[in-house]
Order: sequence, then structure tokens, then C-alpha cells
Amino acid sequence: MSTKSSKKSYEPGERRNHSTVRVGDSLYMWGGFRTDFPEVHNSNEKRMKSSVVEVYHLPTGMWEQKPTTGNPPLGIHGYASAAIGNEIFYFGGDCNHQGCYHNSLHSFNVKTFRWKELSPTTSHHGPMMKRDASMVAMRMYGEDYLVVIGGWGLSYNNTPKQPEAEYRGLDQVPDLHHCNEIHYYKLSSGEWMSPLVKGDRPPPISHFTLASLSTDSAILFGGLNVTEWSNRLYFIKFSKKSLDISEIIPKKPSQWPQKRYAHSGVLINTIDFPEHLALPKENYKSGSYLLVVGGMNSEDCWLLDISNGTAKRFFNLPGAVTDRFYHSLSVWELSPDTYQIIEFGGGGQSSNTAVSQLRRINHEWFFEANPMQPDLDLREKRKRKWSERQSEETSLHVKKQSLERELEEEIRRREQTTIRLRKDLQEREKQLRMTEESFQEALHLVKDEKESAQFEYLRPQLDLLDGDVVIAEKNLFLPLDETSSFRWKKYGFRFQCPQGAVSKGTKMAITALVGGNFILPKGTVLVSAVYAISVSKPLLKPLVIELQHCVDLRTNAQADCLKFVRAPLKSPYEFSPIDGGSFNVGRRYGSIKRDQFSLVAIVAEMSNEESASPSGNGESEENDDHGTSNQDFIEEMVTETASNEAMVGHAEAIAETRLIGDQPTSASQTESLVQIESNNYVNRSDIWYTGMMYHERRDTGYRWITMYTAVKDLDAVLQHIENEHSNAERDVVNTFKFNQGPNGIIKLTLGTLNEAGWSVQPHQEPMEVYATNTM
Repeated sequence: MSTKSSKKSYEPGERRNHSTVRVGDSLYMWGGFRTDFPEVHNSNEKRMKSSVVEVYHLPTGMWEQKPTTGNPPLGIHGYASAAIGNEIFYFGGDCNHQGCYHNSLHSFNVKTFRWKELSPTTSHHGPMMKRDASMVAMRMYGEDYLVVIGGWGLSYNNTPKQPEAEYRGLDQVPDLHHCNEIHYYKLSSGEWMSPLVKGDRPPPISHFTLASLSTDSAILFGGLNVTEWSNRLYFIKFSKKSLDISEIIPKKPSQWPQKRYAHSGVLINTIDFPEHLALPKENYKSGSYLLVVGGMNSEDCWLLDISNGTAKRFFNLPGAVTDRFYHSLSVWELSPDTYQIIEFGGGGQSSNTAVSQLRRINHEWFFEANPMQPDLDLREKRKRKWSERQSEETSLHVKKQSLERELEEEIRRREQTTIRLRKDLQEREKQLRMTEESFQEALHLVKDEKESAQFEYLRPQLDLLDGDVVIAEKNLFLPLDETSSFRWKKYGFRFQCPQGAVSKGTKMAITALVGGNFILPKGTVLVSAVYAISVSKPLLKPLVIELQHCVDLRTNAQADCLKFVRAPLKSPYEFSPIDGGSFNVGRRYGSIKRDQFSLVAIVAEMSNEESASPSGNGESEENDDHGTSNQDFIEEMVTETASNEAMVGHAEAIAETRLIGDQPTSASQTESLVQIESNNYVNRSDIWYTGMMYHERRDTGYRWITMYTAVKDLDAVLQHIENEHSNAERDVVNTFKFNQGPNGIIKLTLGTLNEAGWSVQPHQEPMEVYATNTM
């Protein structure tokens, strides 16, 4: 005898065209057509009423309503549903106002009770916007898919159509199309796909039953083919990009369910085990059955054997079980031979919860609309346990609220601590920034001191030169790195720094010298400026330096006469040859690799005759033994003139390298004449010289000094002269070579007739400049 509960159980409101989906030991029911539901597209009332889920606890047979979060679908009834794990998926549906259908896909998590939209409603891709389709879940090659089949909706707002699918409208409502679309939805990528359909594709269909047989197969039964009802049974085999449909033909059509739609069906999977197992369970026969209940104008209950195409009808069942359409049907396995059947809602005789049992006794199936008394007693016991658990849950809820309040207080306290710590952190960060700034300032000071120390290391060495040499220019503190190249064109010097040649922070100092008491190797003459070079750190690899010379190299034999020489950075400046060096025909630069520096220059080896002093200059032949003085570079011939007006004349080119013929080049625009005479001496004609005339006012009044300077054609020397006479007016610039012989001279003749207004006579005798004085 059953025991009645002292408290009336909660029962959800009436509805139809909904679904109940089983996950674990619970059924989840959402939405459905209800008379109290707003007939609008969207509103706060609609959101509120659709944001709850009814949960049926199978062990106790009790319902409870739970709120949800997130945005539920707008298609509130006529949707399709399927479950994968803890997620229930809802596709499409009717919005509950005229002609508004959807093709959105949502998921509902039964653990968090939260909705999530996976694919929005759109007419641009995926299935058509429709209702009364069906959906199953499948899994292939480790990927989860949803399969949506059939349904109906308006044709004018659905584009594009699926290839090979059929769309058929009603005569009365031509825009309302049924379809036999079949779409896959791949959960991992969120994309809709159209598989290749093989076999017996059903016609456009809706209101049918679709149930999963396995992870890659399903069965389809009944439905509405536009205006014709159906009782056909199809077996569907899915693959990754296609599916195969075959119709199962009933063995006895007379013992087969009549045509129907808006019915419900659930799959019953069994395995026949003998009383004593002789083999593992997987070796025994399994069977799959489809339980079909109700439908439009179909007040009956059938069990279809899918494996052999037979069916069994259960008679003498109450209308509360069979007289239903647009209702939900669920199954819960109590034992291998006993299944609990749960119905809810729908149109017909009843819409309340109906619980029945499907039993198998000696391989015969029986349907019990009113479970036996022991089962009712067991249900009452489960209800009492559930009530006790509810009381415990209430107590736990109160305790949870208390703990939550304590937790909130702890969170508030920690937030205050966090704010305080954040302020402390900000203050420390500020102090750290100040410390960092101070450190950077100190670092810069150290760097400046280091650079100053490097400067102080380089400067004293070069300062030793000041009293003994003529300095054209200094270039101190030149930074070096692995890509350095430097060209000091005005002073005829350049270098290249190969990769890996210097360490970080290495500096170079360069000084160009154009005169001094230099002691050269016997039989040589200077053909370049002298360069004082120093570096702040030892070199890791040699640098390539290039110096300008004034020799006109036309043969390799001439190139062999040029040598690099070096001397220490202190007096006496005695030069000695350096091995190596390269001089190319036709070029005015020589190059050499060096990792140690001091004074560096280029000399030319001359014959005894060429290196001796000329007899006409009154000097002894002590050039090789006593060095080369400043006069070896520069010889100035000076004459004074007095006039009411300044003598003006300019030459265009100054200190340029020229590779021209042996004949003297005249650029004079005045009446002065430079005459070049020479005797034949070997190799004297291989050296280029430049002669310059310029005029400079030396004191007040109209007194001018006219000067003529003849020097070797070296940029460093020419730049030095230009710097020394920066206020002078240049007149004549000639590039020339002496004729062969040691006694070549330049005669400067100023014998021009006086112009009106001059009160002085120029020198009538030519002034002579000897070749040896320009060496």
C-alpha cells in the first residue's frame, strides 16, 4: 500500500511542442507553447518567463523550477534539441508571434544553468529559418557534430537554398515551405556544413521522430510531408562528409503503426544475456527498439523492433498515456528489463506528468500505465529521501549564505589591504624610479668620467707633438664600433673597422702633421702628410688605414718604391719602414692594416741623385741625416706692393687630387706668368705639386703682401695653408710636376707693365723656387 506525501508536489505549467532532454538522472524541460506566453518577438516579460528550466528528478519523480543566466533562444517552441555531455543544444523554433522563425543554435549547461549562443539567426548561411525540425548528436573521428534534418519555414527570407535539397509549399500558403535539408554543425569550428546525401532521402518533412542509435547512426520515423502523413522508418548512417539513408520496410504492414505526425518516440537499447554467462557480454545479441506514443489522431502505443522490421502494439492503455500530441517522452532504465517512461504536456486528454513502465519478461514486452504497488512504495520512499535531502540542502543553503557573508567581509577586508598595499607599492615604485634616475645619472657621470679618462689618456700623448711639429688639424675622441668607417677627406685620411676589431667604447684620436723635424730612412722622401694616431683600448684585430700620397703611379715598379713608415710619438721622430701596405697604379691612396699606432706616413725611395740638394741653392746634402723641416713642405716667395687699389685675382680649384699629364697646367687670369724649368732627373717628374698665389693685407692702409707657395699636392698641406691664410685673396693655383733631374726650379716672373696709378716698380729679376725645397 502506497504512502501519500503530506505536501503537494510542484507541477510545471501546461505546454506543448516542447522537449524533455535527459542528462544523468534528471530531465530538463524548457519552453514550449503556452497560452500565457507573450506573443511578441522580444520583451522583458518574455525573457523572464523563458529564463527558467523545469528539472525532473528521476529517482524521486519530483519537479522543481530553476532560474538560468545568459540569453535563452527566441525560438520558444517547435525547436529541436539534443544533448552532448553536460550541454543541451537547441536549434531554431517559433518565436511565438506570426511568421517569426529562427535558425539560431544555443547551448545550455546543466551544471552552471547558463545559456550561450553558438550561431545567430541569419538568412545568409546554414539551415533555413524554420521550426519542427529534429536534431541528433553524433561523434566521428574524435569530433562532435550536431545533425539537423527537415522542418518548415517561410521561403522568402531564407537564402541560399541547400544544393540537392527539396523545398515544397502548401497550395493555400505557397510561401510556407517544408524541406528535407540535412546540415552538420561542427562544434569545434562552429561551422555549418552540407554533407553528401546518398540513398533514400525522405521528401520534405516535419513533426517526425529522430533518435540516435549510436554515435554515428540514427533512425527517423513518421512525420508530415507537407499534406501527407508518414509512417515510414529510415536508418541513417553518418560519415564525416556524407550520410547514407535506407528505408526499413515492415515485414507485416498490417501490424505496423498508422501514419502520424506530432507524436513522440524514445529509443530502447537492450542486450539479451542468458542466466549464466559463458562468454563476455559483448558476444551476446543486442536489440534496438523505438517506442512510439500518440501523435495527431493516433491514440496508441507501439514498440518497433528496428533490427527485423516488426512492431508490437500495446492495448488497453489509458488516454492519459496515449491520447497526446506535441508532447514530450523520455525513458530511464531501471534494470536491463525495466524502463520507466515519462510523458509530459501536449494536447489531448491530459497534459500532466504520466509515469509508466516498459517491462520485458521472458523476451515478451509489456507496457504498464499504472506501475505495481512495490514500485509506488519505492517511489514514495525516494520522495521522502528527496524531501529530507531538500531540508538538508536548505540548511546547507543557510550555512552557505552565512559563509558567503563571512567571505564577503573577508573579501572587503582584503580589498582594503590590497588598496593599502597598492598605495605602498606605488610609493615604492616612485622611490625605485627616483633611485633608478639617480643611478642613471651616476652611470652617466661614470661614463663621462670614463670618456674623460680616455680623453686624458689620448690627449697627453698628442700634446707632446705641439712644440716639435706643424699640426694641420686634430680629430680627438672619434668613437669606433664594428661598422665604423671614417673619411677625413680634407686631410687625406680614411679608415675601415672590420667586424670584431674593437671592444665596446673604444675611441680614436687622429692628428694631421704637415711639418716637423722628421728623420726619414736614407734615400727616401715624404710623399704624404704625417698622421699621429692613438686608440684608447687595445685592438682585437687590425684596422685598415688609407693615406693620401702625391706620387703619380703609372707602373707597378713605381708602386714598389712607396713604403709606409712609422715613428714614436716623441722626439726624435725617427721613422722606420713597416712591412706590408698596398699601392695601386693610378690611385693616390695607399692602404695598410695596423693594430698598433704612433706616427704613420708614406715615403718614396729615391736615387742618391734625386734625394740630394741642388747645387744652386747653397745648401749642403744633409737632408737624409737631419730630417725634413717645415720648409721641406712649403716654400713661400713674398713680394710687397703698394697701390691705391687691391690686386684681385682668383683661381677656381683648390687642393683637389688630379691625375693629369706631365705638362704644367696654368689657371692664371692675370698678367703674371709662372715659368717652369727643369733638368732631366730620374723619377722627379712622378711627384705632383701645387703652386698657389695669393694676396693678403698685412697692416692698415693699402699695403698688400703677395705670396706664392709651392707645395706637394696633398690635401692636408693645402688645407693647412688655406687655414693659415684664411683672409687672403687667392689668385693663381697650378698643379704641376718638375721635369726630370734634381735641380728643377720654378721661376716666378712679375715683369708686367704698370697700370695707371701705380707708384712702384715690380721685381724685374725672376724669383726661383728649387724642387728640393718643396720636398
